[in-house]
Amino acid sequence: MTIQSAKVKTRVKTSTMALAAIAHLFPLMLGAAATAGEFDQALADLLPQSIKDAGVVTIVSPQNVPPNIFVEGSELKGEAVDLIRAIEPVLGVKFEFIDLQWPGVIPGIQAGNYDMSIGVMSYKPEREEILDMIVYRSNVSGILARSEVADAIQVPSDLCGRVVAAVQGSVLLQQLETESAACVAGGKTAITIMNYPTTSLAMVALKSGSVEAYPASTGELAYAAQSSNGELVVRHFDEWQGNPQAAAVSKDEPGLADAIAGALQQLHDNGEYLEILKKYNLESSAIAKDEIVVNPAAKN
Repeated sequence: MTIQSAKVKTRVKTSTMALAAIAHLFPLMLGAAATAGEFDQALADLLPQSIKDAGVVTIVSPQNVPPNIFVEGSELKGEAVDLIRAIEPVLGVKFEFIDLQWPGVIPGIQAGNYDMSIGVMSYKPEREEILDMIVYRSNVSGILARSEVADAIQVPSDLCGRVVAAVQGSVLLQQLETESAACVAGGKTAITIMNYPTTSLAMVALKSGSVEAYPASTGELAYAAQSSNGELVVRHFDEWQGNPQAAAVSKDEPGLADAIAGALQQLHDNGEYLEILKKYNLESSAIAKDEIVVNPAAKN
């Protein structure tokens, strides 16, 4: 059995249950408050036929990146989760979250095992070549440093000679590699970069003292610092621009990315987008409605 046929069969099995759930949603949508997302037939028509038939979009992301996407108790939470739940009634389909470590996310979407990812991916223009990228908020990159060394880390070159964690395949791993090369070029000691498959393992290493620092983006920085009882300190570097947060969608399902972007724009119009970001202290990362776009590099 091919990967694609296995996926189709899985969708067929889940479609009856999903469509029943969707049917249950429509009365709720009709009687919802004015701020709730409303079903949009034009956006729903953009969805690929396979997703219309199944009524399900599969999302693959590591579920350990608070406040974007994380499990608390037995409940999946996070800004990305709430945004997706808010666009379900807009598009009239269900979104199913699947937990997978970061190194398998992009290959899994490319192979046809999953439809998309959200909550864990930075936008990079080169990623448009293999995935459809939906930019939906901004990000500022920085460093989480252990409190005992934080005062000595004020600029990127202060990482030279230090042991720093990174997640395999991440944009910030590439940033660390660039900084380490600059250390060597300037006659300093290279950064010792410790690669981990997940954010949670990198954070365990940081909290245990196995590493001195860990690069992260807006939400992760604030959440980790606030929950560390003073053990971790955030440092922002002017030289680190940061990459926007994006959802990544399979190129084999044309129309899906545009439908999701349109639904997020609807949330922007009715205020729900900003309310969800505020809930997770991410309001400073909000972007304008016309900045929520698919493949911005291709449009420029």
